[in-house]
Amino acid sequence: MKTTIFAVFAAFMLATTACSNTETLTFDSEEVTLIAEGPLYDGSNTASADWTADLSAMGIEAADIQSARVKTISITTANPEDISLIQDITFQFAGKDVSMKQVGFLNPVPAGSSTLNLQIADEQKGIAKFFQLPNMTWVSDINLNAEKEDNLELKVRLSFELEVKNK
Repeated sequence: MKTTIFAVFAAFMLATTACSNTETLTFDSEEVTLIAEGPLYDGSNTASADWTADLSAMGIEAADIQSARVKTISITTANPEDISLIQDITFQFAGKDVSMKQVGFLNPVPAGSSTLNLQIADEQKGIAKFFQLPNMTWVSDINLNAEKEDNLELKVRLSFELEVKNK
């Protein structure tokens, strides 16, 4: 009986795998600079930039993306000492006719950090919709522990996991 159940299960898994219509790919963004325009104040500030995913290098089109998930968010600052001004940070996607979506955060920022590796949000439904847009806006809400007269530049890299239709 156990052998029969195992054989049926194995056949089902083999059939499911053979009939798969999608593949999972990793897509890494180039470095994108988000700017919070100074003067900046102790407390909440916002940095943002528009980004367009160049999927052509992978030979895929945005319409082929079935689902997407952020795997990593890594942030440095243009001026290394600026990172010590950041108490906590959240990272979101925004776009025309799509609800803003928080995808990462770090609270508190560890003292002495040179790179911020954000914690990734568990809930990421709807991320694929952002790839359908001409561009998406990356938004970072930053709580600072001091004032800063000039701009704060965040250098951001993301890694995505994309579920894409096979062609």
